[in-house]
Amino acid sequence: MDKQAEKIIEYANYIRDHRENVMKAWKSLQEPCKSMNFIYDDCLYEAINWNIQLHDKSKYSQEEFIPYQLHFFPVDVQPIKETLDIDFANAWEHHKKHNRHHWQYIGIYGGIEDVVEMVCDWMAMGMQFGDTAENYYLKNQSSIILKEWQVEIIKEIFKLIR
Repeated sequence: MDKQAEKIIEYANYIRDHRENVMKAWKSLQEPCKSMNFIYDDCLYEAINWNIQLHDKSKYSQEEFIPYQLHFFPVDVQPIKETLDIDFANAWEHHKKHNRHHWQYIGIYGGIEDVVEMVCDWMAMGMQFGDTAENYYLKNQSSIILKEWQVEIIKEIFKLIR
């Protein structure tokens, strides 16, 4: 198998593992957060379940897969760096437009279901890289632009899962 094929498989496995970790994170939130409305409100609960099932599916798209793979799982021989940077920037823009769990969307349009999915995403990244969602948030909160009610939900989730 050539190196590019190996990296494609490695990246596909990474996506699969991340999506599985998002599902684990969502399951792990349900008991400690049972007093929060997104658990006992059937509509919100089902909206979050739906979001979790679809989480990051766009990473398999033509617009995202190869640019992400080349950026995060590069092979020894790469095309011109500027081309890679432009392709990745376009892929990232596509991803943000097709996935509501990023603060860049949530801060403008997001609902509770998007905030909860974002926290699950952060938790999944923590599982992958040995950190916590709360640490990630604390390190990056100065650049994460959200509405006050969204921040309050995040803080309440963190308090309940500590």
